[in-house]
Amino acid sequence: MKGSNDETVFRTCSVELRTLVTLDLDFSNPLTHDPRDTSGVAVLRLSRNPPPTELLAAIQVLLVALEHRPITGELWVVSKDRVRIWRPNEMEPEPNE
Repeated sequence: MKGSNDETVFRTCSVELRTLVTLDLDFSNPLTHDPRDTSGVAVLRLSRNPPPTELLAAIQVLLVALEHRPITGELWVVSKDRVRIWRPNEMEPEPNE
């Protein structure tokens, strides 16, 4: 998929039921790339031109997090020491009573 635009990558991963793992910060905006109907999106947020050790640390953090919960339908922003999770349902307004 090298050279494909973001929409094509996102749509292909969604249709093929693949979790998107990327360094592209464009995918960290759930308003433009809604993860609800996907197998999940993991954006690795690293320093500019990260050394291999930083990339490996972020991947290890991601793998540990995946052992504890599924990523399906969520956006995870992963750094070398933590995971921030965007859950669509928590962002929706509560219904009027």
